[in-house]
Amino acid sequence: MRGLPRQLTSEFNTRIHRKNNTFLVLLVLFSSMFIAIIPTTSATFDGSGDMAIKTVSSPGDGITYDINDSIPVIVITENLDSVAMNDVRYIEWHICEGDQQTYNCENLTSGQGGSGFVFGVSPGYEKVVSFNDVVFTASSNGTHTVVSKFTDSDENIVNDIYSSTFEIVDTLVEFKIDEAFDVRPTYHNLTTYQNSIIYNTNENYSMTMKGEVLNWEDGKVATVGWKLKDSLGNLVKESMTNSSDFTNANTYVPFEIDLPPLNSQLEGTYWMEYGLMNSSQDYNDYDNMWTTIVIFDDSIDISIMGMSPKYDLDSSDYHIGEESIIVEIGNFGNHSVDNIEVLFNQLDGETVLDSPQSCSGISLNPGGVTNCTFDVTTTGFKN
Repeated sequence: MRGLPRQLTSEFNTRIHRKNNTFLVLLVLFSSMFIAIIPTTSATFDGSGDMAIKTVSSPGDGITYDINDSIPVIVITENLDSVAMNDVRYIEWHICEGDQQTYNCENLTSGQGGSGFVFGVSPGYEKVVSFNDVVFTASSNGTHTVVSKFTDSDENIVNDIYSSTFEIVDTLVEFKIDEAFDVRPTYHNLTTYQNSIIYNTNENYSMTMKGEVLNWEDGKVATVGWKLKDSLGNLVKESMTNSSDFTNANTYVPFEIDLPPLNSQLEGTYWMEYGLMNSSQDYNDYDNMWTTIVIFDDSIDISIMGMSPKYDLDSSDYHIGEESIIVEIGNFGNHSVDNIEVLFNQLDGETVLDSPQSCSGISLNPGGVTNCTFDVTTTGFKN
């Protein structure tokens, strides 16, 4: 076969050379981009600083899981040093059967395990390590141990390893509070202060609670209720009731049930704990109760807000006639008030003119405003 003419051969080689150069440039660029996303680290970790494994948030310490659950492995690390931790710190995790915290899961040689890394943590900050969203699936029920450790120790070796236990059961029974739902009663005749609702003593306020249950047997009774505690944690009052209004299913099913009415005989600001009062009915008690703040205050503050000519509100002169003066009254307290009476007197110096006039039978809720009107029967300067 005849080859290409010399001039075409030269041009062909030039094109090939250009293409090779282009490919080389692209390869270098690609390599540079690839290198840029890899965390930079020194060749050998020098053991400085104090990086801690704060906890293993999943599987959680003391938490019970269903044997069919896919449990993510999540470790929380924290930089306890005064300078940033920029070196890569490699982390191992291991899960094994039984309570083996003392032996650290047989020195990380049995069960299931994996590894990951953490870097670039500022002083005093935490960073979550999720190991590429790996999950753990148990093969048997009972107690399990999870261990996480840095492969290289730093200046404080005590917090370079963490271990805890969790439980696996064949069928998980759960009662969970909907923490996002505010159980505190809201009524139109209640006042608020700094976004907090103010309640009155010796009044009953209906409350509803929301949540979810899992594998809750039909007819199984849950004792639900609330506790009021002061700032020192002392119990002030509690109330509870029984409810069986739940649906049995092998998936989480929402519920909405009534709590006992909220009430207090004492004024004050309290922590209210509410939820499942008897946690022995399910496996996890960390999500059975929730806490919020309630305030009881019976302060009364009925105020005269202003007085003006009824038919010419901006006038500095008052006009003679029936119902010619209007008085605005407001309730700035925290308690509803009934049978308010407002008296109107006209004085000439210290002498009372005519008989006092009365505006009575007024009821005002907190924040409420109303008006009374009065007659002016004589002219002249008056108080």
